[in-house]
Amino acid sequence: MQRFASKGDRDARLDAVNAAVTTLNLAWLYVSIDLHAGESFNQLHREQPRRRDAAMKDAWRDLAQIMATSSDHDRIFATE
Repeated sequence: MQRFASKGDRDARLDAVNAAVTTLNLAWLYVSIDLHAGESFNQLHREQPRRRDAAMKDAWRDLAQIMATSSDHDRIFATE
């Protein structure tokens, strides 16, 4: 999430997710993307609900770009 990571770290993680999705799609597998936010997000969830919502929206926006630009986007699903 943008709120909890540097741009470089976030970009590296998104690149890793994109590479994993590509690899799985090349193997003709369906992909389920799910978000595990961690303790920093859990604290934000308890203490600042509005900022929590914005952080979650930003995270899913980033992941949605990966899903939308995949060549096999019809085999990628977002889950909670």
